Amino acid sequence: MLSVFSSAKRLCIRFQLLTARRRRIRWSARRNTRLSLLKDRAVVVNIVRGAVVEQGALADELSSGRLRAVLDVFEEEPLPEDSILWNLPNVVLTPHNSFIGDGDANRLAAVILQNLEQFT
Repeated sequence: MLSVFSSAKRLCIRFQLLTARRRRIRWSARRNTRLSLLKDRAVVVNIVRGAVVEQGALADELSSGRLRAVLDVFEEEPLPEDSILWNLPNVVLTPHNSFIGDGDANRLAAVILQNLEQFT
C-alpha cells in the first residue's frame, strides 16, 4: 500500500470509520509517515470522517505548502473559528455536504436499503 502513496497525485479518503481506523493515516512528514510519501503538490481529499485524519499534523503539512487539500469533514465539527485551515490558500473547505447533488434522494435511499439488508 505504501507504494500507492509515493506515486499518488491525489489521495481521496473514503473508507468507513471504525475504531481501528481512527487517525489511521498519520500526516506528519516529520514522523516519516504515509502522507510524507505523497508527491509535492498532491491533493488530499477527505469526504468520509474527520477522525480518520490526524488533523493537527495535516494542518502542519498543509501550512508548509507542500500539499493541497479539499476537506469536507474535520476531527471537530464545526471547524473551530481559530483553525489555521480557514486561511490556507491551498485548502478548499466545504460544509460537510459531499452527499448533496443531483439524484441525492435516490442515492440516500440506496444507502439506507443497503444498510438495512446488511443489518437483517
